[in-house]
Parts: sequence; C-alpha cells; structure tokens
Amino acid sequence: MQTNTYILGMGSNHQAEQNLCHARRELTARYPDIRISSIYHTTPIGFTRNKDFFLNQMAIIRTHEPMAEVSRFLKQLEKECGRAPEDKPKEIIKLDLDILQVNQDPIKATELQRHYYQQALQELSAHP
Repeated sequence: MQTNTYILGMGSNHQAEQNLCHARRELTARYPDIRISSIYHTTPIGFTRNKDFFLNQMAIIRTHEPMAEVSRFLKQLEKECGRAPEDKPKEIIKLDLDILQVNQDPIKATELQRHYYQQALQELSAHP
C-alpha cells in the first residue's frame, strides 16, 4: 500500500484561534506523525468586504489514505467549525483546509506559492 505525503493549507478569519486549534487537534488524532508550522498572521487576498486578518498554518501528513478520503475528512472538519456556504459572500472563513500538494504533484500551485506558505515550507523543511 502506497504512503502519500499531503501538504495542507489551513486558514481562518473568524474565531481563528479556536477553529485552527480544533483542526490541529483532530488532524493530530487521525495522523499522529503530522508536522505543523507556526501560525502566520496574514492579510486577506481578494477580499473587498471583510478586511479581518487571517491566521494561516501549514501541515504535512503521511498516510495510506487516498486523496478523496483525506479531502472528505478536511471538509468534515470545516463543517464542525461551522463553515457554511452563506458565509462566503460575507467573506467569513471559519475554517479553510486545502490539499495544496500530494507527493510531488501541486494541487493548488498558486496558493502554495503564497509567501506565508513558502515560509511555512521552509520552517517544516528545517525541522523534519
């Protein structure tokens, strides 16, 4: 069975500390060898209505689970933190968990290039 390495982007601009804490706790319970970066305070990208800062982190997990299963779990965590479609037009992001890369294959290359994720990658690479 193949082990895959997933690079995850994590962000929130609403009850951010609480929601990221929930995500870290649940991700760590499911993927005990997870590596998680520091928290980065960032300005919203592309938002016009809500200028609240984001808290962002990156996590790296290794698992036998296929991408669809990891993605389902991430969506479940978002819902547990109250993420709802009606919040998007208000630019309220209670929790956003994205698969940025699987093994060497970028999934969200543009997001992966954001300065804070590049910093997080350097941080996580320095402490494997």
